[in-house]
Amino acid sequence: MELRRLRYFLAVAGDLHFTRAAERLGIAQASLSEQIRKLEDEVGAPLLTRSSRHVALTPAGRVLQIHAQRVLDHLEHALRSTRLVASGLLGEIRLGAVGSAMTTLVPALLRDLRQHSPQLTVRIQQLSTTAQLLALTEYRIDVGLLRAPVVHPVIRTAEVMREPLTVVLPAGHPMAERQRLTLADLTGETLILWPRAESPGAYDETLELFREAGLGPPQTIEAPDTTSEVALIAAGLGVALQPASFTALGSTAVTVVQLRRPAPTTAVDIAWLPPVEDAALRQVLSTARLLTPTR
Repeated sequence: MELRRLRYFLAVAGDLHFTRAAERLGIAQASLSEQIRKLEDEVGAPLLTRSSRHVALTPAGRVLQIHAQRVLDHLEHALRSTRLVASGLLGEIRLGAVGSAMTTLVPALLRDLRQHSPQLTVRIQQLSTTAQLLALTEYRIDVGLLRAPVVHPVIRTAEVMREPLTVVLPAGHPMAERQRLTLADLTGETLILWPRAESPGAYDETLELFREAGLGPPQTIEAPDTTSEVALIAAGLGVALQPASFTALGSTAVTVVQLRRPAPTTAVDIAWLPPVEDAALRQVLSTARLLTPTR
């Protein structure tokens, strides 16, 4: 069945007048009448009763009018959605993000996407760097925000945020009232880190800071998540180096002190698996790279 004939039929059914319907469609009345006859042949029943002064829908015509309108409405919706998906304005993106990206970077990305692609659905999972790399290669997420540095044979990365490191201390620590600290001030302190297995590049980079400063490697404790890390620091079991955007989950038992300038920095990279064929993913990558200039 040709969609054109359904459109012709709906025009006649709406006007109940062949001449006016033909004028609105921009075709000859004879051609319109012929197409309606062919549609009736396909249906196997008369759809309209005709006289010199009157056109009316038959019971079969009334049923077809309802369903034909639904078909064309659904088709129009499908075409609009297809065009939006092709342009990256509609679709679904599965985003992985490390916990530190959740406080500033992810909200900023979502605000920009809501402005430029309001019909794009973003599903967020908080995952470690290692878990994101695996999820990307297994196609369980489309894009990741992970802690740099990352080296992977197939995954591409680009820096989207760089920020200074700060020191997280127990609130009652003797250095908690200091304005700024140096890495040397942390000599003898136990350093609480996220597990190396979850972010090996960032873990090694943190310890390398002490070596570059001429300090011995600190004693370390690995905490599996931010909640555990804050609890261990609050209990006086160690200190941590965290990005400036670090949130202590509202805890008043820890305090954050800046490092003396120039403070060492840490970066968040956006990661994806090439080639980028999905327009929605291209939109996310483009938006993320515009959020924060690389410094």
